[in-house]
Amino acid sequence: MITEDNRLSAWHVSLYYALFHMWNAGNFNNPILVHRGELMKAAKIGSINTYHKGLHQLQEWNYIKYHPSHNPFKGSSVHMFIFDTTNTITHNTTSNTTHQTADKQQMSPLNKRIKTTKKEELITKNTESKSTFDTPELEEVLDFFKENNSVKREAELFFLHYESIGWKSGKNNIHNWMALAKKWMMNHTVENETKQHGKQALNRLIVSPSIDHKKAY
Repeated sequence: MITEDNRLSAWHVSLYYALFHMWNAGNFNNPILVHRGELMKAAKIGSINTYHKGLHQLQEWNYIKYHPSHNPFKGSSVHMFIFDTTNTITHNTTSNTTHQTADKQQMSPLNKRIKTTKKEELITKNTESKSTFDTPELEEVLDFFKENNSVKREAELFFLHYESIGWKSGKNNIHNWMALAKKWMMNHTVENETKQHGKQALNRLIVSPSIDHKKAY
């Protein structure tokens, strides 16, 4: 399945296998609790932005279901999907051949989607991208602003503003909060530059010598 999906990069695969290892260690129970530091270390991923992007894309492409906790002291949860139903993992095995035959006839969601036409796949992808949006955690926003050389206060203001209005832009739902955050940072930079120019102009007026009105006449 993974070898047939050309969208996946090395860090997608590394992140998925790290999640699968944790799932295995938990006796294949869903969901599993994950902590960013532990999972990044297991997946050999050094960039926080790459880590979050990988999780969201694995969810978008139906490999996992990601539930962020929005709490830095509490782990997020990940639901792992079983793709190969011919070897379905279960606590109660059965020798009923009828059930085994039914299981073998079932196909995983990923296999079904790979065998669809390009047109159907495009429609599915567009529908999923519009309907799935996971609001970022505060810690995720702080890390993103830090990576883009912005201050912590602006990250907090950005998060609180959009959290208070339900992560909407006007009447529309937000689909890419990172692009919106970059626009926020650009506006903040322009605002600061405008204030700085205003202060410099005011300082020049204050320190410049006053006009001698007597000499002027």
